[in-house]
Amino acid sequence: MTLFSRVVVGSKPVHLTVVMLHGFMGDHRDWLPVVQGLPQAGIKYVLYDLPCHGQSLLSEEANPWTDFESITRSLWQDIRSEQQGRLIVLGYSLGGRLALRLKAQCPGDIDHLLIESASFGISSLGERESRYQKDQFLLQDVLAGRRSFRDFLEAWYRLPLFRGLGACDGFEPMLARRLSQSPEQIQRSLQFLSVGSMVATDHFADDGKQLSFISGVDDKKYAAIMSQLPLSWKTYAVPGASHNVHLQQKHAFIDIVSRALGKYT
Repeated sequence: MTLFSRVVVGSKPVHLTVVMLHGFMGDHRDWLPVVQGLPQAGIKYVLYDLPCHGQSLLSEEANPWTDFESITRSLWQDIRSEQQGRLIVLGYSLGGRLALRLKAQCPGDIDHLLIESASFGISSLGERESRYQKDQFLLQDVLAGRRSFRDFLEAWYRLPLFRGLGACDGFEPMLARRLSQSPEQIQRSLQFLSVGSMVATDHFADDGKQLSFISGVDDKKYAAIMSQLPLSWKTYAVPGASHNVHLQQKHAFIDIVSRALGKYT
């Protein structure tokens, strides 16, 4: 199955492709305000809807993927069909985990990996299995009609991970986009996109390719992950943001990504 993608091309000829992978319960529209602020000349932006998100929906009968790794392989085939010139992959949270696995599977093919607030996976098999089983019931109250999807989302974004997100200008439009998702599809996505189904990824040796990690200062969990990265990673701690840096501090995020793109334009 080919995933839905929104392609934005600036002026031609294209010599750089930037793949953008959204987070859990998001879709390609989350990246559009960012793309509008990024350089356009010679760059092709490919914004994917990940499985069971946005327009990449599955029928009840369809079962093209068995686990996180099979999705990664399928996504790589899609990327290869779109790629023109050198390749940058930018992933946020869930999308960042996929980006990390893309790098692990194809280490020499991504010129610059940009990760925003993403986990490298769970190393303990027992903890991984426990997390996977827990995720299979994440939206059970919504699907059973005991709780509205809106109530679930509002509680989700009140988690400490998203500190301050509800007060930023882009929160209500983002919430509207989340409400347009299918709870059934989102729950189904966790059969193969749960962090419990992801192979734990190392921090990558210095292979001559660029590695960048972006985290909000107020996101203590991912700021701690970032602090443990080796010197092969360039790290960015963004004040005034928690987990979702590109929404809370859009201009700072655009500046970081623009500087990364400037190395290839």
